[in-house]
Amino acid sequence: MTPVLLLMTCLLQAPAQSQHLKPTALHNGGLDGSANWGWYHPSTKSGGALERSGDARLSNHDEKDSEFGSGEVLLLEPGASAVMNLADMRNRPLSLKPGVTYDVAWSQKLPQDARLEVMLLDGRMTKKADIQAGQSDSATWHRRHGTFTLPEDAPEDMPYMLVFEHQGSDSDSDSDDPRMLIDDVSLSIVRHDTPEFESLFDGRTLDGWTGATKGYRVRDGAIECSKAQFGGNLLTAEVFDDFVLRFEFKLSPGSNNGIALRAPLDGDPAYLGMESQVLDNGDRRYKGIKPWQRHGSIYGISPALPGYQRPVGEWNTEEIRVEGRKVRITLNGTVILDCDLDDATSEGTLSGQKHPGLDRKSGHIGFCGHGDDVAYRNIRIRRLGSSQRKTPQD
Repeated sequence: MTPVLLLMTCLLQAPAQSQHLKPTALHNGGLDGSANWGWYHPSTKSGGALERSGDARLSNHDEKDSEFGSGEVLLLEPGASAVMNLADMRNRPLSLKPGVTYDVAWSQKLPQDARLEVMLLDGRMTKKADIQAGQSDSATWHRRHGTFTLPEDAPEDMPYMLVFEHQGSDSDSDSDDPRMLIDDVSLSIVRHDTPEFESLFDGRTLDGWTGATKGYRVRDGAIECSKAQFGGNLLTAEVFDDFVLRFEFKLSPGSNNGIALRAPLDGDPAYLGMESQVLDNGDRRYKGIKPWQRHGSIYGISPALPGYQRPVGEWNTEEIRVEGRKVRITLNGTVILDCDLDDATSEGTLSGQKHPGLDRKSGHIGFCGHGDDVAYRNIRIRRLGSSQRKTPQD
């Protein structure tokens, strides 16, 4: 039989225009115990159950002040490898589809200049793809991504697994701690938008936008808020009720912005509409913020999961689905917020403030700038249900 070959796309780049990341549920991607994980020796293709001892083992991550939280992680000593069986939430081998491109993501903390190789193996323990092979340029926790594509003739019943291998470091300096930490592995399908999506930004002008148009600029196909322009609230001229909003964004160190949802033209969207936070969670100036102030959170109402942003300076993909009283936010292929507004406010708001905008059934979408450098591109929307094109009525 001809070996199945996997074609690799460029790593660590945003998806091409009109594509998005659809989450695929993985069993124990967050390393809650050792299920589906084990140690592995590539040279002998042998392995065993992952335990709390050995060169590849489960360990506790106690950095409570980190945006990545705390809990169990994979620890790799130099030269060690671990394997993760790709299984669904019912712990059955995950069925990868021929002809489909997948995005693999994980959180990592590596010694400076250490080399981590991430590979895809098939059920015959044959390497099919190099998902990452390179050195770390940061000794802090951050998110990494890589992609692979299964060819059209790949067998549909073949199981697959991921291997994480600590290949040491080329640096002559001795690290105080040469160990690697890995956590929160996720898998997403790279999909094309359906024809129902329409663009909200032409890539050249702010036509179709209103409000603080002088606080933003268009450069290199993106809407930018910068310290020079200060920002303010840049809103769509149209009004929307239920929708799926997709876009890409890029942060600078310490960036603070927001996505206005069902907002009026005047006033603070965080209270008179809704605001989903856009924030560089990892910046030290935000060390003491409330969970409902983190990126992706509905400000003052519902907190989002931290730890799924790409490093500052890289493009992130995000989807915000607003339907009736439900809000779901997917960041880089991971659902970080799934909120029922009534349930979230049944005992009052988390901020302790009044948020009358939660009662709005429609409004404008936009960006809430605070004078920090943030860029947005590839902004498009799909109207849901019986939603029709509306004229502004506030």
